Amino acid sequence: MTNIFPTDYSTKWTPDWTDVVWSSDAVTNFNLTVASIALYTLTNSDTDDLVEWATNLYYTDARVEANTEVIRLENDKEDKSNKSTNMTTDTGSDIKYPSVKAVEDYVDAFSIPDATEAIKWKARIATDSEVMEWIDDTTIVTPLKFNDNTLNIWTTASNEIKQSANTERSDASWNTVKIKEMTIKNSRKWGTVRMSVDAKAVWTLGSNQLRFYKNGLSINVQTVTWTYTTYTYDMPYTEDDLLQIYVRWDNSPIETIFVKNFTINYDYVLYSKIPTVNLD
Repeated sequence: MTNIFPTDYSTKWTPDWTDVVWSSDAVTNFNLTVASIALYTLTNSDTDDLVEWATNLYYTDARVEANTEVIRLENDKEDKSNKSTNMTTDTGSDIKYPSVKAVEDYVDAFSIPDATEAIKWKARIATDSEVMEWIDDTTIVTPLKFNDNTLNIWTTASNEIKQSANTERSDASWNTVKIKEMTIKNSRKWGTVRMSVDAKAVWTLGSNQLRFYKNGLSINVQTVTWTYTTYTYDMPYTEDDLLQIYVRWDNSPIETIFVKNFTINYDYVLYSKIPTVNLD
């Protein structure tokens, strides 16, 4: 067979995969596609068959291991075998490193204790009502809450019992006798309170008097009936006032007056610091 290759064809510098190349060996003429040539070349060659250029070097194991950036990354990375999935078990280790879930589990399980005068831990900000009551010793008070709830609060008479002296006591004499006495706690407050007391007399032939006193001075007098009845009186107070209950029998025969459940009642309220316009 004569192998004749035409020489008058134009050159195609960008071949397509489906382009056909006319070829021949010593026996047969045949056609080859660009795709079949590329496939054969790539599947039957390795890096040893490729020419290495100055700027196109092979990535050999030796070159990778000698690369300074690879060495830095190798030295800086954590060993996977040192990953901790339980921070409690691995506590104290300076080799182990925790996973995200290990951190989450540790934080979720950790209970932060409340702060004390000796231990600086978790502290809760007091609510307005806790500040106003002046009885909580486990929370902290912000300057704003201190100003709003201590400098600007007062008490108003109500049925809310704040203090009580419940023991039953009695007296049978013509004298005016002090039978109950209390000092208002939280005396840094000001406003009004309600004095309340239960009283009764053996009988009511004479004048059975129940007297409300403040600091040893009578401020209200009420007549006691023969069955236990609740008697109240609302009054303003100031710091260190003594609130007292006196009894007195004015006529003969002498009767016994009984008193119990003496209470001081009030609520805390805020007053506005904004002035009101009385005449515009």
